Amino acid sequence: MARAGILYSDVARAATELAAKGEAATVDNVRKMMGDTGSKSTIAPMLKRWKEEHQDEAQAAKSGLPESILNAVRGVYALLQSDCENKIIALIAENDALIQAAKTQQATLSDLIESLTTSKITLEAQLAATQEKLESIEEKYSALQLKFTGMQSEKEGLTLRLDDRSQEVKELKQKNEAMRHQFEHFQTATANQRADDRRTYEARMTQIESELQLARKNNQTLESTQTKQEAEIQQLLLINAEIANNAQKRKEDLDALQIKHYQTDFLLQETKQENFLLKKDLSAAQLESQRLQTSAAVSAKLQDVLTEQLKQSEIKTRQVEEEKQALIIELIKTRVNDVTSNENLNDNPALESQSKHLIQDVPTTKPDR
Repeated sequence: MARAGILYSDVARAATELAAKGEAATVDNVRKMMGDTGSKSTIAPMLKRWKEEHQDEAQAAKSGLPESILNAVRGVYALLQSDCENKIIALIAENDALIQAAKTQQATLSDLIESLTTSKITLEAQLAATQEKLESIEEKYSALQLKFTGMQSEKEGLTLRLDDRSQEVKELKQKNEAMRHQFEHFQTATANQRADDRRTYEARMTQIESELQLARKNNQTLESTQTKQEAEIQQLLLINAEIANNAQKRKEDLDALQIKHYQTDFLLQETKQENFLLKKDLSAAQLESQRLQTSAAVSAKLQDVLTEQLKQSEIKTRQVEEEKQALIIELIKTRVNDVTSNENLNDNPALESQSKHLIQDVPTTKPDR
């Protein structure tokens, strides 16, 4: 691309001045003629264009062909050159569009791969955190199991103690019942004795009163003993009720621990399910990453195919250029034959020789765009 200030007209003017002076129109001479401005890469294509445009004039001056033939050849050449250049430009634009689309798709795939890589890292971090949480829950669960086992053992001990207390209360009731039977038997015997004493009341009054006092004393002793035994029974019943209450509390605590155990087990199951889902998502992300890597490989293959298509396009361009040169030669031959037939070419050997020289001087290289 030419820099600002360097135009084709400047290069053409400098080359014309050099030609007028009889000097060679080279890149260095043209640049020096313009005051050492412009790069050689900018001046070179403009100078080549100037040489191509003035080459026909130089050949025409040497050959002496009519101006009408030269103008016709120039018109046909310019038309073919313009058509070929348009085709080449269209092919290059199409190829550039394909390459740009491939680059855009590759950039999109690269961004997607990077995003999936980031998601994979995040999922792995979440999985590690979940595993740590699961290990902590399992440790707590083991501790609760140990505590639950201890409480079961304690419950069994309390149950055994309660059974022992119940057996003691039963034995005390049996003793109390035996004492009641004995007291009743004693009362019966006393009544019989009183009946006998009444029959011998006058004879044995003093003895009966003594025995009666003794019997009353024994009765009081038995009643006092019975009261103490009843108090002990009441105390044992209270102890039994307290033991039953403690056992009920232990049972409630045990039920609460069982509920907490069930909740912990449910939380453990949920955590395992969440861990399974996270592992499943991680596997899906890995599969998606592999698929994207495969797509990237396909994109690289597509780029190679596009490069090959570009090469084929360049080959087609060269073929079109060769066909253009052949067509120009054929057209020049036709126009020369038409002109020479009208001007009795057979009677003018010099004109025939000049036509052959013009055909040989037709450029066979690809014109620069």
